[in-house]
Amino acid sequence: MPRTKVDVRRAHSGRAGFSIVELMVVVAIVGVLAAVGISLLRQYVVSSKSGEAVTVVQAIRAAQERFRAENQVYLDVSRGDLTRYYPTDGEPGNERYNWEQPDHDEYPGWQRLAVPVTIPVRFGYATVAGGVGDGLPLLATARDAPWNAGTRVVEPWYVIQARGDPDEDGTFTFLVATSFTGELYQEDGDVEAAE
Repeated sequence: MPRTKVDVRRAHSGRAGFSIVELMVVVAIVGVLAAVGISLLRQYVVSSKSGEAVTVVQAIRAAQERFRAENQVYLDVSRGDLTRYYPTDGEPGNERYNWEQPDHDEYPGWQRLAVPVTIPVRFGYATVAGGVGDGLPLLATARDAPWNAGTRVVEPWYVIQARGDPDEDGTFTFLVATSFTGELYQEDGDVEAAE
């Protein structure tokens, strides 16, 4: 039996669309998912920027070990000062710096250490070294050093410190590596707390 226009209208009127409440629930769920997604993306971006520092610190560590294998001592590149950051001239900030600096006279230790970094970097890096009986350096971090304060120095040593602001919020991230341990210490903290 063929359908008439009246029958077709009745069939469609029985199917209702979405109510305003259902639409609002869907919009709220999409909003929450977007907020979570943006937060996770931001964390991923900051983490990837800190990944640069981890890679460069490990390259400095390998260069120090290579230098010691050839010379029986580690190289005091930053002249005992963990606040003299390379390749920046001052405070590490939001800019990227080429690892190879044109003024080789100002940074002779870094040229001699020959760290194989080919990318521009955001963090600043410092590394100091010493021998048996030399005092350990003070870190610019807010918390205690990643080694025991009573560490007895019985062989040559080095300390590497990286400092940067990967999420550009004014709070600095520090990474510290030493010849005492294979660990990499990371701290997110305000520079004021460290002084």
